[in-house]
Amino acid sequence: MVNFSDNSLSLEDNKENSCLNFSPSDTCIQEFKSMKCAYQSEQNIKGSPWVLEIIDVWLFKERAADMLTKLTSLIEKINLRFSIQFKCNEGYYETSATLVISKFNYNYTGIGKGFSKNEAINDCAWNIIINLKKFCLESNINTKLSMYIKQLTVKNFGVSNEYFIFQPQKEEINIGGFIISLNNSKQQLKRILDSKYSSLEIIFSKHIYINQTRFFFVKRGAKLRGINFFGYGLGETLEGAEDEACYNIFFSYGEKQYTDDILSDKGKKYMLKENFCTIKVDSDVEKDLENFIEKFNVKTAFIPKTVNSRINLMPNVKPNVSIAQNSRRKYKMDEWIGPTKNYCCWSDSQLHENHKYFNKDLNEISRMLLEEERNKIINDDLENRRCVLPICMEKSKLLKIVEENQLIIIKSNTGSGKSTQIPQILLKSYIENLRGAEFNCVVTQPRRLCAVSLANQVAMERYEEVGNSVGYSVRFERCNPRPFGSIFYTTVGTLLRSISFGLKGITHIVVDEVHERTISIDFLLIILKMMLEKNSSIKIILMSATINTKQFENYFKNNAYVYELSVPVFETKLLFLEDIIQELCYCPYGYEKVCDENGEILTFESFKENSSVSKKAEFIATDIEINDEIPYNLIVDILKKVIQEHSCSDGSILVFLPGWQEISTLKNIITSVENTEVFMNTIVIPLHSSLPINEQNGTIINEIGGKFKIIISTNIAESSITIPNVICVIDSGKLRANNFKNTNSMSILDTIWTSQDCMEQRAGRAGRTRSGYCYRLCTKSLFNNLPKKQKPGMHRESLHSIILSIKSLELGDPYNFLNLAIEPPSQESIKDAEKYLIELSALDSEKNLTALGLQMVNFSFEPAYTKSLLVSILLNVPEEMALIMGYDNLHVPFFNKKVGKGYILQTIQEQFLVKHSLLSDHYMAWNFHNLVFEENLSIEEYERRCSNYCISTSASNLLFKTNNQITGKIRKDFSICNNNRKGNLCSSYKEFVLSSLLLKAHYPNVGYIFQEGVSEITNLCLNDFEGKKIKIQKDSCLYFNTQNNSNRTIKTNSPFYVYAKTRKNGKSIIGNNLTNVKPIQLLLFGCRNAYTDKDIGVELDQNICINMNRKIASQILGLRVVIDNMVDSLCLRGYLNAKEEEMRLEILKIISKLSVI
Repeated sequence: MVNFSDNSLSLEDNKENSCLNFSPSDTCIQEFKSMKCAYQSEQNIKGSPWVLEIIDVWLFKERAADMLTKLTSLIEKINLRFSIQFKCNEGYYETSATLVISKFNYNYTGIGKGFSKNEAINDCAWNIIINLKKFCLESNINTKLSMYIKQLTVKNFGVSNEYFIFQPQKEEINIGGFIISLNNSKQQLKRILDSKYSSLEIIFSKHIYINQTRFFFVKRGAKLRGINFFGYGLGETLEGAEDEACYNIFFSYGEKQYTDDILSDKGKKYMLKENFCTIKVDSDVEKDLENFIEKFNVKTAFIPKTVNSRINLMPNVKPNVSIAQNSRRKYKMDEWIGPTKNYCCWSDSQLHENHKYFNKDLNEISRMLLEEERNKIINDDLENRRCVLPICMEKSKLLKIVEENQLIIIKSNTGSGKSTQIPQILLKSYIENLRGAEFNCVVTQPRRLCAVSLANQVAMERYEEVGNSVGYSVRFERCNPRPFGSIFYTTVGTLLRSISFGLKGITHIVVDEVHERTISIDFLLIILKMMLEKNSSIKIILMSATINTKQFENYFKNNAYVYELSVPVFETKLLFLEDIIQELCYCPYGYEKVCDENGEILTFESFKENSSVSKKAEFIATDIEINDEIPYNLIVDILKKVIQEHSCSDGSILVFLPGWQEISTLKNIITSVENTEVFMNTIVIPLHSSLPINEQNGTIINEIGGKFKIIISTNIAESSITIPNVICVIDSGKLRANNFKNTNSMSILDTIWTSQDCMEQRAGRAGRTRSGYCYRLCTKSLFNNLPKKQKPGMHRESLHSIILSIKSLELGDPYNFLNLAIEPPSQESIKDAEKYLIELSALDSEKNLTALGLQMVNFSFEPAYTKSLLVSILLNVPEEMALIMGYDNLHVPFFNKKVGKGYILQTIQEQFLVKHSLLSDHYMAWNFHNLVFEENLSIEEYERRCSNYCISTSASNLLFKTNNQITGKIRKDFSICNNNRKGNLCSSYKEFVLSSLLLKAHYPNVGYIFQEGVSEITNLCLNDFEGKKIKIQKDSCLYFNTQNNSNRTIKTNSPFYVYAKTRKNGKSIIGNNLTNVKPIQLLLFGCRNAYTDKDIGVELDQNICINMNRKIASQILGLRVVIDNMVDSLCLRGYLNAKEEEMRLEILKIISKLSVI
């Protein structure tokens, strides 16, 4: 039975309300008639019942959309699309959606209404679910539906937990960089409302009884930015119900940021037209397809002469998958041994007979190392500077701790010398005790820049060049140290890629900045924990300035020795956003006459009681805080103030920003004409992980004297990079992080607030050598509500690559292995990742690693991208695809920002737009590469030539290295690339093939241009298939072409574009690296589902309708399996047999002809 309480329930008293009882199984369940609503107009819309039971699972109406989209994804593997319109006259939203389930022969269009988008969508989904339930009952297919209902996430309730209610996993929402979850939604909403002199509005609170269990049913309201938002919630406690209601308020608010411009459903009319686009295949191509299908007995979907029902056009056959013949040895914990005669652990190889340590025992090598150490000429100034470092002052104590313990956790402030001095102290001790050959230490760093700069620093302090006792290894660069008595700096990922060697010969592993808790760090911690349980010799040191020592102690079962070193520092004055605004009397445009709750104009002199901050400062601070934009003008005002107060100092200001785009923007503002006089005696230094090492090595910062330094950095400057004489830290409080969604296997680069620990570490950069300041661009209230530490990588990033690594190292079942993590990922995340890898053929149906999956591990790129690269080998474009992969992995702008846009536009026009038929940022990079590249060209000459075409040195450096690495591996592993290849393609065919492969790598990252919406260049954007607008990066050739040539290209080419990645910039989503694709490519390499019925031609993923011959469409889809089978053979053997080579050439011919359609 389900019961609704008739009267509103107050927060203080919830026991004296009468109830109305009725059955939920009736077709029409009695509606709430007596809700006390603050807005009378709500009574004008007729609603639906609020809970129902479907296959033993109860559903709350406001979760209907979550359930329906999840069911649709499970059954049809597509995303359900809701069409939304705002009825201006009536003041409400109207929503419709069509659910087609071919497996059930079900087709129904539902309609919903609501005063918010969320309400309307849930009402629509609710009505569809009611109809689906009725349909399955009447058609006797409840058992089929039950198979999928059982896969939903549910929560048990009842006396014995015998009943189930659908409980969706609510995704976190990014509001102004702050992550809103179901658990913190009420707390954060209250905080924001309090600062605006408002409060959470209680619309109603009621009871619902489901199978004698009481649930709270509430509706809450809040006014944000002048708009009323509402949310419903259901929970077994009032607090749980209010949390969901507040979460839904935030959800509606977040949706509002993107929907103002698309409420009229612009562009979706494309997808609703039956003949959205027409494809006419020439008779000779049709004949070639027919002959190929017949000759090689390719399975395709059967198409009857008369189509009366919905037919799946995807071939009902699975591609071949071969189990990997893993050349990597199974990783065994008991394989570890210390340094041994004639073995080099850095290269996992035996010493050559000409090596100076060849055939020498460890004692003799130790004597050689001691003699070499004693022959060094010592610099007294350098030694004196090192001696006063806190870590060096604790040298004896540290040596004793490491000697007596196997696992040590060291917590010490930034600047104490952890990263540089601890490895040196250990090495010197071993050498001086004639045990130098028994010591080899790996020091891991979270970033490549840190690893290289620290190696250079330590080598300098040891009076050596890098490559003697100190080495490093990062992607694209490696410098091995000597085989014995060495320190080796590396990134965590690089170490993991060589973990199959068993870490033989390594005596000490130092994991620096362990608090960052990336996927790689947590993976390494599992390995180290397993090693400690089976090995009693190797030493593990975990280091951080902000590590939660108790959490790590518990993880290692209290077997760790914890050493905390307090470092005396100078006073650092901390100012939060409201303090900064008050101190500077900073008033942005439009805030001159803001009023309080009584309508009185606020001033900076109207202070709150017992506070040094005015109401006006608090008001402005809160508005800045919930806005996604970085307050550049405020930062510049802070810089001016600090520089004027310390004009005689030779100091540094460190500014933390989330990414390269923000760094470039601030640098341009500082160096602009109007600021020239103020910043005349300053130098601006950007720090970013993707810049070449020689452009941002810490030594460069140290060497620049006589000028005030403004260092603008990402979180890379939080640790390991030493920046001297920091007077002031300006902390935006934000960072860029990948936010991965299991629902569509897509990541978006998101800007979020960092954690309290990270902000404390940033503040610690000031006050080392003198008193300093830290300006935090967040309110004190927000800071207090930030998480203590950042969410671990396993909870926010893709698990695809890590699961493949587990399989390749034969570490067992991913569920069991990852459950050993310090904070394991959810079982659902692992399940979704495995499902995705099975669909890619990286795992077989039994979850064994396939030959293709092993190649994905070896290439270390995203799995889907690696598969496209392997297909490019079959289609004769591996070198071109390698270059494009390098371009997609750039994290810095392609063009030099110092060059004027006019000159860049001219270069693009002359060297690219006139030469290519398709608009593509990827082809633009490929084109410029072809202009400058030739065999045996040095990287320096490559960079110089690229600069002639406005390409930045940073981009050309990374492009050259990535391209060389990929092409070198392809030539080494696949003999098919070393043969005299037949069937080479001309340039226009290559363009088609490459764009097809890009589509295969990045699908469903596809958008389409809505022509009526690009009359202004600033409005140029794509629409994705969910109706969201994706703005185009201003470095894109599409943007430049539109700027130069109006809408000509947009109107003549296909409207579809694949984009490689997205990032959030304020309220906007920006699409990067675009390439134009044709509808037939979506059929050949893009769509996941293709259907036809009597009313349509070919429907792709319920997004695109194509008017074309159904049989030809099914034959083209049949080519997919053939290509997948050839990829499997290529990965297994490294070459194709004679029959496969014949098939390859035939497919190449067909694809070449399809490219001109």
